[in-house]
Amino acid sequence: MEELRFDDPDAFRTGPPYEVLARLRREHGVMWQPPSPRTPSGFWVVLRHRDIVRVSRSPAEFAAGEGTLLYDLPPAPLRRGALDMLSGQLGFRDPPDHTRLRQLLAPAFLPGAVRALEERVREVARSLVARVAERPSFDLVADVALPLPVQVVLGTVMGMEPEMESRVASLMLRAQAAEDPRLNPEGPLGAIEALDEVYRMGVECIRERRAAPTGDLLSTLLGSRSADGSAVDDRTVLWLWFALLAGAFETVAGSVAAGALAFLEHPAQRRRLEEDPELLPGAMDELLRWGAPVLYFRRTAVRDTEVGGQPIRAGQKVLLCYPSANRDPEVFADAERFDVGRTPNAHLTFGYGPHFCLGARLAELQLRCAFQELLPLLGRLEVAGPVERVRSSWLNRLSSLPVRRTDA
Repeated sequence: MEELRFDDPDAFRTGPPYEVLARLRREHGVMWQPPSPRTPSGFWVVLRHRDIVRVSRSPAEFAAGEGTLLYDLPPAPLRRGALDMLSGQLGFRDPPDHTRLRQLLAPAFLPGAVRALEERVREVARSLVARVAERPSFDLVADVALPLPVQVVLGTVMGMEPEMESRVASLMLRAQAAEDPRLNPEGPLGAIEALDEVYRMGVECIRERRAAPTGDLLSTLLGSRSADGSAVDDRTVLWLWFALLAGAFETVAGSVAAGALAFLEHPAQRRRLEEDPELLPGAMDELLRWGAPVLYFRRTAVRDTEVGGQPIRAGQKVLLCYPSANRDPEVFADAERFDVGRTPNAHLTFGYGPHFCLGARLAELQLRCAFQELLPLLGRLEVAGPVERVRSSWLNRLSSLPVRRTDA
């Protein structure tokens, strides 16, 4: 299995190696990666859709609290400041703590709350596309895919001023890409420094909202109460605040960029969608399946168990490989074909079970609005240079998609 090391960011420099994943999924399903300098403990990789579902819905057997990436966190009593903020967020928590935190955020993502944002999301998408529509060339990531969730989630939902939006976005990109020398030329230390600054900004935001609530989501959280009636403290609000930041970029920015590239590479599918707009909601599911913006999340076995017939020992790390699951032919007919009419579409891009993405409806709304505005323009664009990716062993995200007008 040395031909593909899942802890090596260079193994994914051109995106997920789907042919290799398909073979490994057929031959192994659940495979062991032996210890390496990057991961001295070794780890398991789960490649089949059904096995990822089985792990995801079993938090009593497979915990998130030990970390969702391959690196190990310090013991809980030693986590302070930014590390406490990181490990306290929803993705790193298990029931019942995960359930309690999720309930505090859930009202902001109920169907009615998301519908109330639709006009604003559409306005942001329309404005971003209008700014680039007449340019002879531009970068779809920098000019559309990334600003969309920044303006919607950081600006509208979280109430940040534009200057703060920009600063937080830059810091979060660095914090999430410790292995990318373009974002962190000094190495992982740069990502840690970025995370520290995000922590300080979060503490200051909470202090300001305590003193003068503004009606944004942070102010609402500070005034909320847990199920037992107790007031929510600043530490808990900081965990939730950071969870919103982390979630703002991973799915929406990644999927808008990957989706735009998919339509540029599959013009017949773009034309099909233009001719039949009723396919749009399902087409967004296909974009999410096709471009899965996260390569994996990790769980840790709580006790001796098994997955896909493979014995797993307590304490071993288990990686859930979403791009592989999203092209599993046991679930998706003609899985290697991009098909805007695909139905059903049981992709796992939003996860499964207790950790199913709380912001899925808002993400889908942003994607739908983005492509309603982008589709007419995409027919007049072509890729104009190297498509660059974030250097990462866990993010499957474009960092640059240069395009030019073909009718300019």
